[in-house]
Amino acid sequence: MNDQTNPESTTLNASSSVKVSDRGRVSFGLVGLFGLALFVLFFLPWLSVLGVPVSGFQMAKTGGDGRLFCLVPLGALWAIFADIKGRNIRIAKLVAGIIPLLLFADAYQDLGKSIWDLMQPAWFGILGVSFVLILLPVRSETKAS
Repeated sequence: MNDQTNPESTTLNASSSVKVSDRGRVSFGLVGLFGLALFVLFFLPWLSVLGVPVSGFQMAKTGGDGRLFCLVPLGALWAIFADIKGRNIRIAKLVAGIIPLLLFADAYQDLGKSIWDLMQPAWFGILGVSFVLILLPVRSETKAS
């Protein structure tokens, strides 16, 4: 049995900031998991307008101010990749969490209390995931040396 490690794989793992498990799978922490949840929830119905369910994706396709809804999946993807890379996690999770809350605040300003009647379960999920991302403590980030 050879006690020496393969220098090629050691160099690759040492220079890479992506965490690779023993089985070769890329792993990420809670920030990435909640970022993934935020990304998936973007495509589920958020509101019910005149009985028709409307997702964040459909609102983003309307154009105009609706394009701001595109920021939700972009923030979610940033949180996922920041967590995988181990860099800028704190900023990415805050941005990903704040964007949906700002969109909700804007909708609440436009619609008032009636927004609560229009909201679907996915929108409550978006709000919950947003609060978790903002409040979630961040593990120490890896430093490139």
